[in-house]
Amino acid sequence: MTHSEPNRFTRAFDALDKVAKAIDAPLAIVGGMAAIRYGYPAMTDDIDVVASRDSLDLLLNHAPRFGLRVQWRSQSGWHTLSF
Repeated sequence: MTHSEPNRFTRAFDALDKVAKAIDAPLAIVGGMAAIRYGYPAMTDDIDVVASRDSLDLLLNHAPRFGLRVQWRSQSGWHTLSF
């Protein structure tokens, strides 16, 4: 997919893609953004990402290198990052 003018979502997706490649682990986009990607109407102001439990620490440790800030670390695994 080619974007003529990057917005905050495309920049965040690029950062997530770079993190996934750096840690060699897949990330799944779910929620509103996934619905929009597949043509369903949805309103959202965030990107919901799923990572394997095994790759969470790597994701959280590498995210800042790509402009993602860890806002919240949760014992249950529901962490919050911002871009």
